[in-house]
Amino acid sequence: MVTVVSILVLLAAVVCAIAKPLRSSGELTDLIRFSDVWKWSGTVDRRRYAFVGVVGFAIKHNIDRIVATVFFGRQFTPWNYWNVPVNALRIDLVTPADRRFIITLALIALPFIWVGLAMTTRRLRSARLPTWLP
Repeated sequence: MVTVVSILVLLAAVVCAIAKPLRSSGELTDLIRFSDVWKWSGTVDRRRYAFVGVVGFAIKHNIDRIVATVFFGRQFTPWNYWNVPVNALRIDLVTPADRRFIITLALIALPFIWVGLAMTTRRLRSARLPTWLP
């Protein structure tokens, strides 16, 4: 429980550190434009990239946590992203309940994967780095 609280405090501190100077300068409304996060064209600065990443993680984790708890009766913490279920490594060992859970979370992840790839491509372009993988 202490680790979850410390992670939430860290996320809140990062969001506040990014948003506070923007609020006073009026740039906060320009920072959060929902239609821009889906686009593959253009560039993105560090601040917007970090902000979208932190907020996206917070939204994604809470959606996953609610779905896992309400629909599947499972506890879900940020560490679940790192702990791969051993049975999920072999498709023939996955139970039907686990299969439904994994497929559900994978489908929920698709828009977040899209935004992550689009924002990363735009960030690489703005840093003048290659946008392809070697």
